Amino acid sequence: MSRNEAQTRFELIDPALKKRGWMRTDIRMEVTAAQIDIVDGKPRRCPTGRTDYRLRRPLLTTGEPTPLAIMEAKREGLPPEHGSQQGKDYRVGELHHGPFVFSSNGHQFVEYDEATELTSEARPMVAHD
Repeated sequence: MSRNEAQTRFELIDPALKKRGWMRTDIRMEVTAAQIDIVDGKPRRCPTGRTDYRLRRPLLTTGEPTPLAIMEAKREGLPPEHGSQQGKDYRVGELHHGPFVFSSNGHQFVEYDEATELTSEARPMVAHD
């Protein structure tokens, strides 16, 4: 039986992020997108909902964490790219500053890079030792 999204996050994605070196302080979970946000000085209606993870790291050792990526989690039985468009849609306003969007089903993930506008092939969440 396939895990639902909450189980996938708790049992697969959270441990994989930890194994890849992400600490709890680097992760903001379920960040709500504003309904209307200011983008380039103009009001813009945003998609409603919550991004599953916002991954952040400080750029300076004493600085505040900077958003680097949004990660959308989907239930285990879906393809890893299933949440990519949803994550891209959240990239407005406060959430816009992360240059990467990840989507995962807990076993594999894909990465969208804003600079190249390319999405990677699916890769394992955790490298096998």
